[in-house]
Amino acid sequence: MSRLSYTAVTKLILKDKINTYSYSKHMAERLVELARKDLPVSIVRPGPIFAAMDEPLPGWSETSSSISKLCKLLLSGGYHTILANRGGKLDATPVDNAVN
Repeated sequence: MSRLSYTAVTKLILKDKINTYSYSKHMAERLVELARKDLPVSIVRPGPIFAAMDEPLPGWSETSSSISKLCKLLLSGGYHTILANRGGKLDATPVDNAVN
């Protein structure tokens, strides 16, 4: 029997999930769904998390996630244009809103 490579095992486990974070989030949501008959629960899926709006101060971030980098580059003038929808909305959640 041949040994599966790390990549093959990862693909086998993740299937159509984008990455291990997405996979673990999916698994946690399934567990919550199984337990919901005994618990009052809600599954909330905020958009990508980015820098704070107000707390502890506007723009605060300790991460270098892609959405935070994007916001930093936009606000610092690193990017002069960005492709967006006609309404100009960005599906993202400030970290202080998610925590509160």
